[in-house]
Amino acid sequence: MKGLVCYIPIEVLSRELDYKIYLALKLLEEDYKIIIGRKSILHLHALKQRSPFIIFSKGMSIGQIQFYKKLKLKNAVMLDIKEEGGFFVEDSEILDGHDNEAVSFFDYVFLWGDVQKKILEKHKPKVFWEKFVVTGYPSFDLLENKFIKYYKKLSKRKIVFPKDFILINTNFGYSNCHTSFSQLQKLNESDKSLYTKKKLNRVKGVKKKSRKEFSLLYRFN
Repeated sequence: MKGLVCYIPIEVLSRELDYKIYLALKLLEEDYKIIIGRKSILHLHALKQRSPFIIFSKGMSIGQIQFYKKLKLKNAVMLDIKEEGGFFVEDSEILDGHDNEAVSFFDYVFLWGDVQKKILEKHKPKVFWEKFVVTGYPSFDLLENKFIKYYKKLSKRKIVFPKDFILINTNFGYSNCHTSFSQLQKLNESDKSLYTKKKLNRVKGVKKKSRKEFSLLYRFN
């Protein structure tokens, strides 16, 4: 296994870059070759590989079955760890993210904790059990005391915000590969009450009542 190219994809830079660089350094110490970068570009590069390789998945999906088949034809070692795996503790939530057909392609499925492992072993065929390994989430390794100096250096970066601003956080949680178009339509209908004209005008109202000039900061999900 050592000496193989290992693909580590990144989707959200601010969430994943630090710990994936740390993971890459650890793998380099074990004589692996590392390719780290944007997920879509890495996938294209991996499919051009002629030798066996290792590839990390950020969360398996039934919609990626054809891609998984192509990886297996390349003799890829497939590893999965969900970026948000620790937030799902209900049986249905965990099972939705671990479809039997998708699981069958992976060599190992790394889990955040024992809760997820027990649920999967309760519902999944016994042939899959050896794939399920509790490893925790790699980002938490960076919470060790030895990394305090690193975070102190980050805190000294000069990030300039407007003096007076309104921050608008967006959330497009319903737009994902697990929700059909008809389900999205129903969810949007049920959520209409959350976005009444009265509520949407509150931001405008704050600005009208104040004599100050505000800047609007819009944060994409």
